[in-house]
Amino acid sequence: MSSEDIVLLRKITWHCMKGHPEWEFDDLFSEACIAYLEIIARYDPQRAQKSTFLWCTISRRLRKLITKKLRTITIEALIPPGAEDLLGLCSEEPSPEQAVLNQERQAELFTGLSPAAQSVVCTTLAHAQSLPIHAPKLCRGEVARRLHEQGNSWSTVWRGIQEVKASLSTAY
Repeated sequence: MSSEDIVLLRKITWHCMKGHPEWEFDDLFSEACIAYLEIIARYDPQRAQKSTFLWCTISRRLRKLITKKLRTITIEALIPPGAEDLLGLCSEEPSPEQAVLNQERQAELFTGLSPAAQSVVCTTLAHAQSLPIHAPKLCRGEVARRLHEQGNSWSTVWRGIQEVKASLSTAY
């Protein structure tokens, strides 16, 4: 690896770190170096300049790594303080004790919410691991699509989403 390649890898790493303060430079730079070692054998001077090839392939890999990390953020980190009990409300098969506790907490937490808003919350929590939680608009769209596929009308779905947003903004 030449010194010019190292400089380019650092530039790529700094470029990919913009907007992602949760990443350490050293972590991403080491990933860029590993990517360099894996892809340099595929470089063909007839198809592109070396710097262009490296920039495109390594930055793509770093962006995938960052996106993957963002998708693995757990739902617990997104629940407002005091609302941790929401996690157990829509689980598939809770224990008998947990079921009783969930029913009591559900009555407290969902007081005043319409059935449409309740289904929005349950769908969101049931599919939390597969939702694009780093992008709120995409996440709402995915929840809306899933609810519509369950037979709900679009107007009912979006009213439920708006009600949940309004309830959460006033409750927390």
